[in-house]
Amino acid sequence: MAQLYGRDWTREALCQRVGTMDQLAAITCSRLEDGPEHGVQVLTMRTGSGLSWEVLAGRGFDIGFAEYQGVPLAWQSGTGDVHSAYFEPAGRGWLRGFSGGLLTTCGLTYAGGPTVDGSEPLGLHGRASYIPASHVRWDSFWEGDRYVLRAEAQVRETSVFGPNLLLKRSIQSELGSKEIHIHDTVVNEGFCESPHMMLYHLNLGFPIISGASQLLLDYSRVDARDAESESWVGHLPELTDPVSDEMDLVFYPEVVAGEDGMVTITAFNPTLLGGNGLGVVISYPKAQLPSLTLWKSLSRGRYVLGVEPGNCRVDGRDKERARGTLVVLKPMETAEYSLTFRILDGREDRVPRSA
Repeated sequence: MAQLYGRDWTREALCQRVGTMDQLAAITCSRLEDGPEHGVQVLTMRTGSGLSWEVLAGRGFDIGFAEYQGVPLAWQSGTGDVHSAYFEPAGRGWLRGFSGGLLTTCGLTYAGGPTVDGSEPLGLHGRASYIPASHVRWDSFWEGDRYVLRAEAQVRETSVFGPNLLLKRSIQSELGSKEIHIHDTVVNEGFCESPHMMLYHLNLGFPIISGASQLLLDYSRVDARDAESESWVGHLPELTDPVSDEMDLVFYPEVVAGEDGMVTITAFNPTLLGGNGLGVVISYPKAQLPSLTLWKSLSRGRYVLGVEPGNCRVDGRDKERARGTLVVLKPMETAEYSLTFRILDGREDRVPRSA
């Protein structure tokens, strides 16, 4: 049954009360029109629970703005959802169109910092988030007494004489739900082996992130990317209000999965929703995404907690190759990834004991 407005509903009971289910939950399509965002196709998905988000079909089928009952969940940069035509692949040019949002995909053949792999120069974080999706389709439909919302698309990274990797993405939820489910399949449709780096750049922002917020994750050890980050390793779970100095810290915690093989990471602000608290829970199978990067950027104007599960770190493809950890897909080989966002509403949900 669909849970909505404090009770369970059957399909028949709801259909008696509305002329269209779009009154309660829907997927709508639009295009951005202003400035460098002009022409970007956007799907807006809302479940009726107060959870809604924008799927950027014109930008890698990523998730941009997201909110729960009027409270924004993700950090957004000043670039906006820049059209893919403005992509600057060299060096750190990727940042000129990094709008943040709930999910930015890094990959598919490289991710991480600018580097040179062999003789190939690689810019920051890859092309995937700048490639417009194709075969975009969406539907809302009944499965028994469950009303399902599903959007699907494909993102292909390819070139003549180069790799040919295809990402097939599904983003799904249902009426009354406080969850977003993402399922990705990446297949090498070329006839040569191809490096494959996949990193989910999840960008949590104010007010989910604040000086009162708590970061909850289970880990056994922490590596730091640089000397500055090393000095903050002992303060990994701590969050602060914005600071005046530049603070961009990057950590690699060795996260511990539960008995079900799932990693769970929670960011929770106990002061929201009248003091009952509001948070976001991120979960995924560790076997699919064995590495986790945490980016704590608590500077003024760049106030974001980046939670970045991946099959790689962010040191660069040459570093992954040297460590022997670079994932390579054989012709027609596939890799699958699943990721779930869940809203933790302190008025309705059981809050983790440590929160």
